[in-house]
Amino acid sequence: MLYAEHVIKSFGPVDVIRDLNFIVGDGEHAGLVGPNGGGKSTILRLLAGEHKPDDGAAGFRGKSMGYLRQEAGLNDSNTLVQELWEAFPEARAVELELEVVAASIERGEGDLDALIEQQAKLFDQFEAMDGYRIETRIGRVIDGLGFKPSEVDKLCGDFSGGWQMRIALAKVLVRRPENALLDEPTNHLDAKTRDWLAEELQDWDAALLIVTHDGEFLDKVATRIFDLRDGRVDAYAGNYTDFQKQKAAKLQAQDQAAARQDREIAKQERFIERFRAKATKTTQVQSREKMIAKIDRID
Repeated sequence: MLYAEHVIKSFGPVDVIRDLNFIVGDGEHAGLVGPNGGGKSTILRLLAGEHKPDDGAAGFRGKSMGYLRQEAGLNDSNTLVQELWEAFPEARAVELELEVVAASIERGEGDLDALIEQQAKLFDQFEAMDGYRIETRIGRVIDGLGFKPSEVDKLCGDFSGGWQMRIALAKVLVRRPENALLDEPTNHLDAKTRDWLAEELQDWDAALLIVTHDGEFLDKVATRIFDLRDGRVDAYAGNYTDFQKQKAAKLQAQDQAAARQDREIAKQERFIERFRAKATKTTQVQSREKMIAKIDRID
């Protein structure tokens, strides 16, 4: 679960987040939309714990969090496969230990019975981590994101920036954490790969928050939309198309309410102007002046 409770966040004199409140429940897929520079990436950093709120609370509940940033942050000296195994540090450590034990057995070094017993325990440990399926999962994600089989041993530093972002996305997808934050995941993807990613996320039982300008992608993935404006979010049920319809209806209703309010204010102002000088109407005039002063005008 992802949550924000009355969050306030400023950078110097700029109030970026004013009063942020929302929950993304387990298994729910939410899209976060709003203007560039409005604070969407700041919200992701607050949820991930990279920024601390000035007030309120934000974060996640559960054992694991995946976070796709707009910077790849890869180890350039790792191969593609090695970098994806970095998403499984515990299983990778056991696998490396197995390699050391196997090499010792092959060379006939040490107590053979003890080495065989240690190897058996490591095999059980690796199986308990679902380690034998990791290679298969990595292969499926690599293929889905458009990498060639010949590129599995290519160094991360030799890929272009766009393909490095695909590797960063792959690291989140192969891990399948309970919570995930995806910042512009469809950038650098072609139409075929975007479709594959949408299908991948549809079947993912995670609390997922996606920042993207790709409304067509959100139509396929999102079950709720958060609209960020002036440091706050309004929540809309459904996908991006549903959000657009609901927001248009909301704005139309606001415009109609503002027009009714303007007409009422004009009516009261005409009364005030007409009867201001009449002593018999003084109380009514003052009452209507106070009423106008208290009106919270609809923008």
